[in-house]
Amino acid sequence: MQILNRFIQFVNEHCEKHRDMEFYADKICLSKQYLSNIISEVSKRKASSWIEEALITRAKVLSRHDEMSVNEISDSLGFSEPSNLTRYFKRVTGMTPLEYRNGK
Repeated sequence: MQILNRFIQFVNEHCEKHRDMEFYADKICLSKQYLSNIISEVSKRKASSWIEEALITRAKVLSRHDEMSVNEISDSLGFSEPSNLTRYFKRVTGMTPLEYRNGK
């Protein structure tokens, strides 16, 4: 359980710039495979889903701020192109960041 808590803490701190399990495994001093197995076993969720949830939560919060453009949100979340953020957001939520902002 302590490993899960540390993993979630690191994900919440670093998800904007780090989406790969290798980063989190290094932070916790475990192998990528072992960390993935522990997270799945303890939480009954894939480790990648924890990262995705944290990133989408950040994207949703930023999307609600009218003063931030999709380009700015994309930059702040470490996406190389705004279209990558839009595709990612739509795949996970079923809508684009602008549709989410407008409450559609």
